[in-house]
Amino acid sequence: MKGTIYITGSIAAYKAISVVRDFQKEGHEVRVAMTEEAVHLIGTQTLAALTKHPVLTDLWKENRADKIQHIELADWTDIAVVVPATANFIAKIANGIADDAASTTFLATAAPKYVIPAMNSHMWSNPAFQRNLQQLKQDGIFVMDPDTGRLAEGYNGKGRMPEPAAIMNWVNSSLQVNDELAGTSWEFVGENVFDFAFTPNSSLPQEKYKVIVDIINIDNYNNTLMQYSDAAKAALLNKYNLKVAEINKWTQSHN
Repeated sequence: MKGTIYITGSIAAYKAISVVRDFQKEGHEVRVAMTEEAVHLIGTQTLAALTKHPVLTDLWKENRADKIQHIELADWTDIAVVVPATANFIAKIANGIADDAASTTFLATAAPKYVIPAMNSHMWSNPAFQRNLQQLKQDGIFVMDPDTGRLAEGYNGKGRMPEPAAIMNWVNSSLQVNDELAGTSWEFVGENVFDFAFTPNSSLPQEKYKVIVDIINIDNYNNTLMQYSDAAKAALLNKYNLKVAEINKWTQSHN
């Protein structure tokens, strides 16, 4: 799988180097895009050496006449991961702003997208930021909650970037769910009514069939997914183009 890692200007940016290495250990080919602020924190040389690809940092430094570099990277990508994701970058992608190499490439990417926020706890709890975060989720972007712990400011709070191993496990969980559900589909056709179909070659385990069937009964939505991780829930919803806001509305209307 071909993964693009987006690194933005959080003090936790140095951890992204380990995330790149973990993706490579899983057998993925990796390329990197960075914001200008991230470059100030960790530079590009190490990442270019690890990935054997140039790091995309500037739209104006593209020197190939035969391709548009940021579009080529977007089309190349099978999975896009923003780690760490600052409040500023999240605000951009939540509102469709494309004003640098990283945000422009991300906007042009059609592949599944994963965002790992990292910031001060006050920024995390700000209502404007939370609105942007909800918009990402409604747009089908997977978001990993930050950890609570010691922050760069010297006190504890929510906003700490999870450790690279936890990030890799979270992404793998989502990818596994998508693989398991390949070839399965449903379509919302009316109030609490779905068209539902499996392909003949589906290898979906019997217990997963039951989960999907129960999700179709909106009343049982919360109970049937309670045992799954946030990443698995997000992958399940994203697979069938169901928006969290719609699911919540249907759930509330049928309880």
